Amino acid sequence: EVDLTEHSRLSTLLAELTRLEASLAGAAGDLDALTRRHERATTLRAQLTRRLTSLETERGRLLTSLETLLPAADVEPEEQAEGEAIAAPATPTGAEWRARLESQPTVLVNRAEQLLARRAANNRWQGEYRLALLRTDDLLTSLSRDIGEESAAALLHRGPHLLAAVGTALREPGLWTETAAAVAAGSALSVIRHEPWRVVLLFLLTLAAIGVGWFAAGRLTAQASRLEPEGFGALLAQSLLLAFARHLPAAAGLLTAGALLTAYGTQPGRTPFLALLCYALALFVGLRVLNRALLAPYPPAEPPADLPPELRGTLARRLGQLILVGVLAYLLWRLGEEYALRPAVLDLARAVLIGLLAVNLAWLLVNLGRLPGVGGWGQTARWLAAAALVAVMALEALGYRTLSGHLLRGLLGMLVIAPLVWVVRRLLDELFGTLRDEQAPFTSRLRRRIRLARGRSLPGLGWLQFVVGLLYWLGLGLLVLRLWATAGAYSAALAWAQKPLGWGQWQVEPVRLGGALLAFGALQVAAAGVTMALRVMLGGNQRLDEGARDTLATLAGYVGFAIALLAALVLLRVNFAGLAVVAGALSVGIGFGLQNIVSNFVSGLILLVERPLRVGDWIEVGDLNGVVTRVSVRATEIQTWDRADVMVPNSDLIAKPLTNRTRFSRFGRVTVAVQVAYGSDLTRVSEVLLEEANAHERVIQQSGHTPFVVVMALADHGIALELRCVVEDVMSRESIRSQLYTAVERRLRVEGIEIPFPQRVVHVLPPPDQGRAAGGMESK
Repeated sequence: EVDLTEHSRLSTLLAELTRLEASLAGAAGDLDALTRRHERATTLRAQLTRRLTSLETERGRLLTSLETLLPAADVEPEEQAEGEAIAAPATPTGAEWRARLESQPTVLVNRAEQLLARRAANNRWQGEYRLALLRTDDLLTSLSRDIGEESAAALLHRGPHLLAAVGTALREPGLWTETAAAVAAGSALSVIRHEPWRVVLLFLLTLAAIGVGWFAAGRLTAQASRLEPEGFGALLAQSLLLAFARHLPAAAGLLTAGALLTAYGTQPGRTPFLALLCYALALFVGLRVLNRALLAPYPPAEPPADLPPELRGTLARRLGQLILVGVLAYLLWRLGEEYALRPAVLDLARAVLIGLLAVNLAWLLVNLGRLPGVGGWGQTARWLAAAALVAVMALEALGYRTLSGHLLRGLLGMLVIAPLVWVVRRLLDELFGTLRDEQAPFTSRLRRRIRLARGRSLPGLGWLQFVVGLLYWLGLGLLVLRLWATAGAYSAALAWAQKPLGWGQWQVEPVRLGGALLAFGALQVAAAGVTMALRVMLGGNQRLDEGARDTLATLAGYVGFAIALLAALVLLRVNFAGLAVVAGALSVGIGFGLQNIVSNFVSGLILLVERPLRVGDWIEVGDLNGVVTRVSVRATEIQTWDRADVMVPNSDLIAKPLTNRTRFSRFGRVTVAVQVAYGSDLTRVSEVLLEEANAHERVIQQSGHTPFVVVMALADHGIALELRCVVEDVMSRESIRSQLYTAVERRLRVEGIEIPFPQRVVHVLPPPDQGRAAGGMESK
């Protein structure tokens, strides 16, 4: 059954490959046909590659099953010569497997024979698929070469020059009349003229569409006028809404009329001229909406582009004229495609439109030079664009219309892409700037909901920026490549992106590498989103403390990272069986160089599971004293009382004695040491101390925690006493101790109780000379 299924699948793919090979000769000279065949061959190669990968995976499973079913034979190892490298074990052959079947039970023998037969079939089919893959690669190489040659030939094809087209038009006066008759014949006027009800229906439906558009425009205008935009994105949204609302009735009427006129068409495969005209006008309206929204918005909207008003107005007018000429060029292209107009007419109309486009583009380039911030690169781009315009007009006059059209398409495409890139860039900068700004309203609300500490970035923000940036640059690169590259170069670039590259046995396609990076980043963003949702969900659970919530959220983040890494490895087609060798090598490295990292990681998991400390706890480890601000699998962040952040490896928290002053309660003892003079009434002193302690609002008066006074010592200068009390928040004990000292000193002074202090008595002795002189006088 397996052989029949695989044979049917391979036969279908080979039949498709044979058809493509047979049709290659018939497609010679037809660039579109060659491009379509290249796309089909690329799809076929992807199918063959997927099936070959599946067979290789199945072969690995069969080998594992055989190894499990039949243990390796007991063979004495040969003596190894001195200095000989140890060879890696090779995959056993069929004969070696059958040698292991000796003296095995019959059930195991039958099962092993089935596995061996499937393994042999798997090897045979892999060979067939590899041969088909080689044929497909040869076909793709031939197609890419032919497409490149045809593209180059088409680009360099030279038709009649402009003077020849002018001469043809002058020699044939009826050329323009014939063209007008051909366009009028396909304009649906004959159908409307003979069936008046169609005119009435066209008028009523178009009027109804305009009315609906007018009503919707009024609602949109009122909604946009109530907005109070702040920032580039809000300004752009308001200006777009107002411009869209202003042009909505016209766009709705044109699209409705175009759809009805298309339905009235009698010639299959040809759109009526009036419908084409309606579509072209609708396109002009849509492009005008973008132009007005960016440069000249309707009031009360402010312009999103921060440019001088005079320059904005000039750019808006020039872009409006350029849009009009571009829409006329689009209409001419559609007429040439569907109505088969005479070449001389098309060449002359094309030359006139290209001239108008060139003039407007030149004026636009002059005005772009007045933009603020246009530096050396901007000036270089302007000069290159001007040179390309001159080349377009020269090539068009000489008859190289394909090449001139290619250059003009690139210039116009870049003209459209440049403002879009600018808008997208501004929006992305504003978005990520808002997400990083802790004071922004949206970010502030989000941080409060997920209980994120100040100074810490949003989870997954870096990966989100990486994914968006990668998509941004990939999309921009593909657009620019599609605009400027020929069909052959574009196909060659796509083929290169799907071609395996690498070193040695490690081979990977660039497109697969990009997909793996995108998948990894996207899954990391998803994991961060799940983590934030989990924090919000657990935030209302009163049975879990803050440490437990942080632990669950952290573990969810690590699980998401593992899933993202596994998905990226799967997309890269990493052989997980070969990772066992890497794991063995890593075990040796872990035993030497990575033991500290692994020790910290394991210790971090122990801290997250057992939770001897939580975020916000006051701990002491060795000489370090501070508050826990973050617990991760590698290190724990502690903020000291000097506001310094210290990263402590988790292994130190497990190996060293850890003092947690707030693990089960935030209660803590405060001690106030006092000395009074000898002879003081100790009973009164104790009463005074207790009265001051009980008067403090943050000292606990509950049973078992009431303040008390003890006599500590009869010191040299007085009697030493200590007031001991429990406060409700040990984190503020220093401020409470200071307040109690101040109150006790003031009260003792009022009560007349002396607080002794060390005194030194100095006896002044006479000098030795004076003493001897005094003694001599007395003896005399």
